Amino acid sequence: MSFFNRRSKSGGHYVVLDNPSAVAEVTRHLIGLGHRKIAYLSGKTDFSTFQERSVGFKQVMQEHGLEMKPEWTSFIDTTTEEIERTVFTMLNRPELPTAIICATDAIALICMDIILMMGLRIPEDISLAGIDNTRMASHRAVQLTTVGHQKFAMGSIAAESLFELIEKGDSERNAIQITLRPELIVRKTTGPVNSSGS
Repeated sequence: MSFFNRRSKSGGHYVVLDNPSAVAEVTRHLIGLGHRKIAYLSGKTDFSTFQERSVGFKQVMQEHGLEMKPEWTSFIDTTTEEIERTVFTMLNRPELPTAIICATDAIALICMDIILMMGLRIPEDISLAGIDNTRMASHRAVQLTTVGHQKFAMGSIAAESLFELIEKGDSERNAIQITLRPELIVRKTTGPVNSSGS
C-alpha cells in the first residue's frame, strides 16, 4: 500500500510533507510578527497528517511559553458546517485570538469567510494562515499565507516510487518513505499584531 501526503500507522510506502515542521514554520512566523494569542483549527487527529501538524504547533507554543487555550484550539470534523460553527463560536467570545492557524488551506478559506462576514479585517484584526499551498491560496483575491512543498516534485517522486514498486514488487522490507521539507509562503493574510488587540 502506498500513501501520497499521508503516513500510514503501519508504515509502508509514503511521500509526505514534514508536517510538524510545516506548522512550526508558520507558528514561528506569527510569533515573529508579535502574535501571542494564536488559535489553532484542525481536523481530528485520527489522521496522521492532522496529528503530526498539531505536534509542530504545540512544540513551538511551548518553546515560547505561550498558552494553547482550549477555546482557541479545536480538532473537529472538517465539514463546512462544523468549521463555520467553530469559528463563529471562537470569534464571539470576549477575548479574541490575534491570529489563527488552520491545519489546511481548505479550512483556512472557510475560516476567512466567517472572519470577513463578522466584520473583522484580515490581517489588521486577525492574521490567518493555512497549510498545503493549494491553488486557491494564491488567488489574487485570497493571497493566503501558507506552507507548502513542490507539488510537482512530490507527484514526480510518488510516480517514480510506484513504478519501482511495480517493477520490483511491493516489499515492506524495502519501503519507500520520503519526507519533503516545507516552505513558508508569506502573502497578505498575515501581518504585525494590532497593538489594540495584543
